[in-house]
Amino acid sequence: MDIMDFYGDHFDTELVRYRLKKRRSGHKRNGGSATTADLSKALAVTDNLNLEPKLISSLDAWGYVFHVNTQQIAIGAPINFSNNGPLTGIVHQPGGSNIEVTAGGIYNITFGVYTAQNNPQDWAVVINGQVRSRFNSAGQTINASTLLSLNANDGITIRNVNTLPSPATLRSGPFTTAYVLVLKVDG
Repeated sequence: MDIMDFYGDHFDTELVRYRLKKRRSGHKRNGGSATTADLSKALAVTDNLNLEPKLISSLDAWGYVFHVNTQQIAIGAPINFSNNGPLTGIVHQPGGSNIEVTAGGIYNITFGVYTAQNNPQDWAVVINGQVRSRFNSAGQTINASTLLSLNANDGITIRNVNTLPSPATLRSGPFTTAYVLVLKVDG
C-alpha cells in the first residue's frame, strides 16, 4: 500500500493524504482507500476545473518579523527588524522598522524585546507615529500584546519610550532579540 501526500505551500502543510491500494481482480470494493485510477480521475477533474490547492486560514492577514543579534535603540527610536517570517497582508522590508497592514480591521500585535543590561524596560506600539499602547517592566525582557483597530496602510513600529540606560542594547548572538507578531483577528 502506498501513501500519496499533497502539499499546499512552502511550509509543507499537508493538504490531503491519499492511501493508494491496488485492487485485486474479482475483489468487490466496499469503500475505503482510493485506487491509483480513482486518484487519477479525481486529479483530472480538478485540473479541468483549473483549481489550485490553497492554504485555508481563518485569518485574513498575519505576519512575523524579527531581529537577530544586537542593535542599539535610543530613547524615541524604533527597533529595526532584520528578518521576515511568513507575511500575508502584512508588508515589511528587512532592516526597516515599519510594518504595514494592507487591510483595515482589528489586529492583535504581540512583541518581545530582549536587552543585554537595561532596567527598566519602557516600550510602545506606535501606529503612524502615534503611541497607541505603552508597556514597561523590570528586567531585561519585555513581552507584550495589544488589540488595536487599524486602517488599511497603517504603519506599526515598536519604539523605545524610556528604557534606561539609553540606548537600549539588544542581546548579542545568532538568535532572535526582538520580534513582532501581527494577526488580523476580525473577519
